Amino acid sequence: MAKAIPVPLPKEPKKDQLGKSAAPTGPAGHTQAARGDQAAPGENDKGAVSAPLTYPYRTCGKLFFTQNGSDYAGSASLVAPHLLLTAGHCVFNAGAWSTNVAFYPSYPSRGSSDANYKFTYN
Repeated sequence: MAKAIPVPLPKEPKKDQLGKSAAPTGPAGHTQAARGDQAAPGENDKGAVSAPLTYPYRTCGKLFFTQNGSDYAGSASLVAPHLLLTAGHCVFNAGAWSTNVAFYPSYPSRGSSDANYKFTYN
């Protein structure tokens, strides 16, 4: 993990005939959490999260993986049991699937003795 670098972003989409990006644009969205065990709204707008093991922060973490012999890191979030949401280029790039994929929720706040310290796939 120490030698992992941030995964490079994909190249920008080509522009259309008017010079506009083909990528969708618009304001950032926001959804309200549906659970009662979350941190107070606005509590963590700046800096480090004060309670990373509370909902919704405990669902977010760092994804480590290997592509073409290089170790990378990216972010991911647990959206359902056994289902992570991450960028596509973190799991598939240049015609090959990533290997050595491991997700660390609340990274680096959990101790290695925590049952939810690390998840891998088979």
